[in-house]
Amino acid sequence: MKLENTPRPVVVAVDGSAASTAAVAWAAADAALRHLPITLAHVEPRWPGGDRDAQTILLDAEAVVRTAVGDEVSVETRRLRGRPVAALTTLTLEADRLVIGFRGNGVLGAGLLGPVTEGVLHHAQCPVAVIHAGHHDAPNVNRLPVLVGVDGSASSAVALALAFEEARLRATSLVAIHVVDDGDLEPARSTNILQTALEPCLRDHPGVEAHSSLVSGDPSTELINRAGSAQLVVIGNRGRGGLARTMLGSVSSAVVACVDAPVLVARDGVPAPQCSSTSSRSTP
Repeated sequence: MKLENTPRPVVVAVDGSAASTAAVAWAAADAALRHLPITLAHVEPRWPGGDRDAQTILLDAEAVVRTAVGDEVSVETRRLRGRPVAALTTLTLEADRLVIGFRGNGVLGAGLLGPVTEGVLHHAQCPVAVIHAGHHDAPNVNRLPVLVGVDGSASSAVALALAFEEARLRATSLVAIHVVDDGDLEPARSTNILQTALEPCLRDHPGVEAHSSLVSGDPSTELINRAGSAQLVVIGNRGRGGLARTMLGSVSSAVVACVDAPVLVARDGVPAPQCSSTSSRSTP
């Protein structure tokens, strides 16, 4: 049982792949930033020699952490058995966030997410950061803003609060965009959705420089196009059109699959930062 005052770790799934290595490096820097321990979790495959592979994979992952941040964070390793989605989801019950690597092809609509990535994003009980294979911080990346999509949904409200907290920790600015399909909503109502969402977070984070933008077009395309100018993209797991709590929205799926920058997926109903006036209600 986890003690009440024990900090929740940053949990990162490791499997020895290039995507996993990128995820470990990002997670190490993230854990150091928020002064949290890191847990390296490997789900052992069901074949002979899997135990030996697991030991090597975890040792290599720990070496990546030490190269990235030295001894700034404490490291725990976990060897798990069972189905990857179920095993990783169980760890999210006591995690600050889960970090996973993604080996996507970056082509909108081309298969999008694999079963493990999609399953974890469906069921995780904490925010999930998705890091693409080959990701590395570009020069001056720390000067780039945090980008967040706003649509008035409950998970969008959680994403916005999380994005403000990320911007505060990273000492950078925030860009919030609300994308409206052509002819979907009248401009006044769309502007109200954006302003209503931003107001409590602006009050809670007066030190964060925030910019907002209302644009027309396809939400997936607009977020993907702007992600190249962000150090982190934050989105809710489902938008206003979500049909069920366990569904990953089409916009979220497309952004996770196609954006090169790290993507942090927030979910309403699980532990995460909230702005003072944020409620679980979505904008009507």
